[in-house]
Amino acid sequence: MIKLPFLQIPANSQIFVLTGAGISKESGIQTFRDNDGLWNNHRIEDVASPEG
Repeated sequence: MIKLPFLQIPANSQIFVLTGAGISKESGIQTFRDNDGLWNNHRIEDVASPEG
């Protein structure tokens, strides 16, 4: 664990981080909308409908 002296959070605290879509790309995680993204593995009719 990295020690950050300027960030003092009690041990029993909970942290919630909300990020944008770009954080996954920078981390090497496959995105949904890139040319080789996860959506390219699915037909739009299968996922963008009430049945999907």
